[in-house]
Amino acid sequence: MIWTCLPLLLLAPDPGGSPFPAVSFDPEEARMRLAQVEEALQSFTALTEIVLGGQMLTAHGRLEPVTVDPSVLLGLAYTYWEDQYIGFPNFVRFIRGTVESQALEILELRIRVLELEGAPPGDIAALVEEADAQRVVVEGLSSSGWMD
Repeated sequence: MIWTCLPLLLLAPDPGGSPFPAVSFDPEEARMRLAQVEEALQSFTALTEIVLGGQMLTAHGRLEPVTVDPSVLLGLAYTYWEDQYIGFPNFVRFIRGTVESQALEILELRIRVLELEGAPPGDIAALVEEADAQRVVVEGLSSSGWMD
């Protein structure tokens, strides 16, 4: 459990004013998080197949509870509560934050190119407004709501 929570604590600031800095999105880290999401989904699929495979359908069309041997679950990753309710959402949020952060960088580069090309101020202003809105999205993803 400590190995699951420790990376999340390092990545995720407490919205109540924690000493942790805002999350800094990184494409390489996002790729690692994407791999974790894929592994978690594979694990959830395997877990679902195990549980559904052991269900008994009653004569009334209801499913009866299933008892699963705990040793069957040992090979499955991401089955703990923390993984499913904290880790997985944070992995997905980190990936989204990285994509949104890259979109902001692209907008900023486009603004810089327009400035260097001497584009009309109206063209630049429209992109600046779009970049400002994108910045709000990125700041929202990087500064609050982690580990909730």
